[in-house]
Amino acid sequence: MASRAVASALDIREHYTKREMMVPMRDGVKLVTIVYEPKNYSDTFPILLLRTPYSIPPYGPDEYREQLGPSPAFDEEGSSSSFVRGKFRSEGEFVVMRAYDPGRNPTRAPTITT
Repeated sequence: MASRAVASALDIREHYTKREMMVPMRDGVKLVTIVYEPKNYSDTFPILLLRTPYSIPPYGPDEYREQLGPSPAFDEEGSSSSFVRGKFRSEGEFVVMRAYDPGRNPTRAPTITT
């Protein structure tokens, strides 16, 4: 419970800018992506990228997460966070793991059917 109290001490809306977008992948399929960028990014900062088949709420320009990173310290340091949605609001078909195909060219983007 202590970490929850610390997380609420930092107002994500006050310190971060939220953007929702459809990001095209190599094969042309677009994935829903929500990016939280520090408002004061005069310095370099790390980026956390999370890709999931699950929902990445809250959606909408005025709805913000209570905590972005794995710990409140991550948010307080001014790190950027990107959440990528692999299903539902994204295009294409989400495949968790493809079967091994020795004839597949590993440098070519996988074909995803819609």
